[in-house]
Amino acid sequence: MPLFQRIVLAGIWLTDRDPTLDEIRAYLRKRFAVELPRQKILETLEALVAAGDLVEARSARFKISEAAHARLDEARATAEQTERRVRDHFSELVARCCPTSDSRCALA
Repeated sequence: MPLFQRIVLAGIWLTDRDPTLDEIRAYLRKRFAVELPRQKILETLEALVAAGDLVEARSARFKISEAAHARLDEARATAEQTERRVRDHFSELVARCCPTSDSRCALA
């Protein structure tokens, strides 16, 4: 999936509602500091609808398809699990290599 599509899809997913094109554009600017031209976002939305990742809902609002929503939820769960494993591994390394350190302080 191209980068613009990922950014737009993530923005819609994070809003947790069915935003309009202008609301998507404003959210991307605020959340990711990304300024995309309106036409580029429109083209990206059309591509996501054609791919089945978005559904154009009532009054020009866009909704993430159930399949895309499930993929995003799974990706987030995987990322959170990876983060926990990395933190645990780091704590183990600090405890082993620096036994006088408090590994909880190193993670703060």
